[in-house]
Amino acid sequence: MALPGPGGNGPGEAMAKNAADSPQPGGPPEARIAVGDLVVDRDRFRVTVAHDPAPLTYMEFEALYVIAEARGRVVAYDRIAEALWGGADDDYRARLAVLVSRIRSKLGPAAQHVQNVRQVGYRLAFVPA
Repeated sequence: MALPGPGGNGPGEAMAKNAADSPQPGGPPEARIAVGDLVVDRDRFRVTVAHDPAPLTYMEFEALYVIAEARGRVVAYDRIAEALWGGADDDYRARLAVLVSRIRSKLGPAAQHVQNVRQVGYRLAFVPA
């Protein structure tokens, strides 16, 4: 039986992190990722919902892109913290929850695509209408 690691991280989080860190087939990450009406465009540093721009800050954009580039797979909390802040500290989950809440508030109906997987991380998933 696996025991939780420091900070209460269980085995599910470790598995999600390993899956998120796996090499992506086909080379470099895509610059434009679309899920339903939500489009995250890395080259233009732009997020749109039904062709309308979403006014995300730099950090909000970076967090959403890290989640989006996993293409529906769960991205572990500490993997997102590593990408945004260079690592996880004592309060990174709380800061990340606030950041994702702000992102969702700016995405309107497309916020449903940003899903929390409890005790593991976030994913960007297609949600049928």
